[in-house]
Amino acid sequence: VLLHSTIDKLRKLCVEDKRNKLCVDLYKHTYKKQIEGYESDREFLGQLKDKEVKGLNLEAKGDEDSKLKK
Repeated sequence: VLLHSTIDKLRKLCVEDKRNKLCVDLYKHTYKKQIEGYESDREFLGQLKDKEVKGLNLEAKGDEDSKLKK
């Protein structure tokens, strides 16, 4: 029983460490992107559905049009 509980705790630590590392990597990347002012070729849309993605694209185009009019 002790062995099983120890293994379960190790698994949780492993996941937490990986998640924390990914969070730090993402933070470093976005901070560098902000400071250096570069734009990436791709944007992460995650688990969004197709309708939501299309809506975001339309909103982005609308923002660009309003900037051009000014």
